[in-house]
Amino acid sequence: MAYSIREAAEALEVGINTLRQWERQGLITPARTAGNQRRYTEDDVVRLRRVLWLRRAKGYSTAEIARLLQEPGEEGPPAERPATPMGDIGARLRAHRHSRRLTLRDVAEKVGLSISQLSAIERGTSNPSVASLQRLAKVYETSPIDLMQSSSPGKRLVRSAERPVSLEAPSGLRIERAATGTLIMRPEVLTVPAGSGSDGVFEHAGEEFFFVLTGQLQVWLGTDEQYELATGDCLYFPSGIPHRWHNPGPGDTSVLSVDTDLGGQASER
Repeated sequence: MAYSIREAAEALEVGINTLRQWERQGLITPARTAGNQRRYTEDDVVRLRRVLWLRRAKGYSTAEIARLLQEPGEEGPPAERPATPMGDIGARLRAHRHSRRLTLRDVAEKVGLSISQLSAIERGTSNPSVASLQRLAKVYETSPIDLMQSSSPGKRLVRSAERPVSLEAPSGLRIERAATGTLIMRPEVLTVPAGSGSDGVFEHAGEEFFFVLTGQLQVWLGTDEQYELATGDCLYFPSGIPHRWHNPGPGDTSVLSVDTDLGGQASER
């Protein structure tokens, strides 16, 4: 995938003129389109991150950086580790953004993320929270189900050890699919660590059902309703009501969640 000069600058959180200067200094040579527009590859962005680190963290001169760039594996920033596998969600998000001709900055401002956070999500080195995923789905006029859904054929039987991971959020929240394929209902098993939750209020078309398998869960619906769920408790509600949920602790909570997203219109407030 290719970055424009603006997207590359936003991903690195530097100015466009900085990238032009590094190009003049021979530190990077991006490809050019037929219209003479710069295009940076993923490898170019990795190289630029190294340039930035050598300059800021190590204080090296341009000549020293140029020499080090000729020595792969020598001094450089710590390697990014892939986030927990979530299918192709990052690639899907990036494809949606490109199809709408939006920049990282455009989307980041709409969903309340930093440019570097959004870039990391698209690269697959960070995962979004539930609320962030809902906000992204709204911007792209799709649903979280479509963003997380696997393109592989579904199976009637899903063994407990074979549940695909839909999401593992930075807070430790883990969502596993309890059924696969193209579905109307979305049954999932949520593992919610103490202190974790949806990380925001959101709403979407459809209906939602919670069954607490173990632990406890606090759920807020709108501004007037709050529920304290314990093991064995169930809650059913229209998911068009702004809602959020949280595990107050002390231990992990396991929840069977079944929801629908009728029409795929997600929103967040």
